[in-house]
Amino acid sequence: MRWSDEIVTKFNQGYGAFILTGNVNDHFPHTGNGKRKPGVLLLGDILFQHIKKLKGFRSPQKRLLVRFDMGRGFTFPDPADEQVFVSCLTTKTEEHPAPASSRPQGGVPTPKNAYEALQWISMVLKVATERSLHCAIVISDVDGIAPLSPFFNESQLYNAMAIVQLAQQCALNIGQHCILMTASSLASVHERLRRPDSDIALVEVTKPLEEERNSWLQNVCSATPFVAGGGARRSSSLFAMPTMGVESLARQTQGFTYQDLQRLLRGAHSEGKALCDVDLMESRLHILRVRKN
Repeated sequence: MRWSDEIVTKFNQGYGAFILTGNVNDHFPHTGNGKRKPGVLLLGDILFQHIKKLKGFRSPQKRLLVRFDMGRGFTFPDPADEQVFVSCLTTKTEEHPAPASSRPQGGVPTPKNAYEALQWISMVLKVATERSLHCAIVISDVDGIAPLSPFFNESQLYNAMAIVQLAQQCALNIGQHCILMTASSLASVHERLRRPDSDIALVEVTKPLEEERNSWLQNVCSATPFVAGGGARRSSSLFAMPTMGVESLARQTQGFTYQDLQRLLRGAHSEGKALCDVDLMESRLHILRVRKN
């Protein structure tokens, strides 16, 4: 995935804050590891997989991984991350007492609004810096937290400025902290976050290229001999397709997301027809193209 390489390159160049737009709601392929089987993951989980490979983030004892969105609040890929997060936040609130209603009372903190959540993230980053911890924080739907609006909105401006301050914290601690924010489109993000002096890198998450589609299809569709009459021999794979069929499908699905490919394969499988049935595949492709347009 070229866009993930771009994040790594910019991070190594000194950027610590990113806004990701484009194909951010797709389901991305995951090759699996000791704890997780091969499959598909949401963008936030895929980002963590890439972050863990960066220098400083490889040791679980030296990193902190956090997700935040307005719907679910703070969530964590591992219980240990939650404990470290609460520990850092508690340390900072004890140094600077906050109103009782906004103090974390054990477990996952529940911020009253986006601005308070951003302030908590800032506090955690400060303590993490003192503890030499490397932090990676994924903030979903930043265009809902700091959207572009034709009318002046004080709270949205405060949220945008708080995000800029987080980006500055990352810039001051090069290679230690990373904040990855997602948005449906760059045009929907507050203009303050798009300015060249915001210390925020803009990255477009592209749809899979033909070679990426082909690689994914090869993994989910076992190469099984074509049988005359539109059938295919049974395979341990859920989706069975001849190798040439995979390559042809990868070529015909330009502009498709991984979710589109999954719908295509599942639709054919649910009808009990072989995926090498040319008429079926062409009809499915036509339906998906109509939906996309």
